[in-house]
Amino acid sequence: MTFEEQSMALSLISRYARSLDASDVPGVLQCFTQDVSLSYEDGRILIKGLEQADAFLRGALRGPSTHLLSNYDFERIGSTLVVTCSAIACVCRKEGILTFRGLVYNFICVEHESGLRIQKLQHSLKWDSEAPGGPPTR
Repeated sequence: MTFEEQSMALSLISRYARSLDASDVPGVLQCFTQDVSLSYEDGRILIKGLEQADAFLRGALRGPSTHLLSNYDFERIGSTLVVTCSAIACVCRKEGILTFRGLVYNFICVEHESGLRIQKLQHSLKWDSEAPGGPPTR
């Protein structure tokens, strides 16, 4: 895999994570192909296509979050780019509670008329923990 391909994949995945953290559903959807397949929490939540992804994300993205992604592995398989990375997600979805999650993401990325897009995403939950807290008041 070339440096340019890795850079394009990192840019796409970073845009996905920033859009999640901003609760920007249209921004997240722009990272996907029409026929996207999403698997969250080790397959407990399965989503097919942009319409289902839109409905799921509108319900799931409430409250602030921060996704820290690292330890990337890149592989080219035919015309697809496979990117695996580790992540720690800090989410404030419950009043007065911070949830910390250790995750592994597996992204299948394909060329699209408007650039690289995520065709398949697998999200594996490795651990989670909760603590009292929440976003700062302004």
